[in-house]
Amino acid sequence: MAAALNGDREAFASLVSPHTSGLRRLAQRLTRSAEDAEDICQESLLKAFTKLDQFDSTKTQPYEFRAWLMRITTNCAIDFLRRKKASSFVPLDEWHEGPTLFPETKARWGESPETSYHREEQLRMVREAIATTGNPASW
Repeated sequence: MAAALNGDREAFASLVSPHTSGLRRLAQRLTRSAEDAEDICQESLLKAFTKLDQFDSTKTQPYEFRAWLMRITTNCAIDFLRRKKASSFVPLDEWHEGPTLFPETKARWGESPETSYHREEQLRMVREAIATTGNPASW
């Protein structure tokens, strides 16, 4: 632990190597993706290396270090899922413009509120024009 705290990468690798498969499984369970789990595992090990001085090294039990690594991995997975969810957000005013990334959703929802409003407004104006000019058959 002392060598890893001094920046020795090989010492750090020997500390974390027994735990990497468990960290990868945890990340995969949280993200449901092997590719994403690998990225999250790498990110969590990088964070653990840079924040190793924050681990209480007086805790000599291996399960305490493992729990610390798993907490970092869990936090990285949560952050990843939040970023992924935020990137899938489509503002409502951009929803009806141009090609959509989610045609099945657009088809299920029907037209946008703005399009619906414009259509209703045009119908109202036509009805009003007909009502003010009289019967179109008499023209």
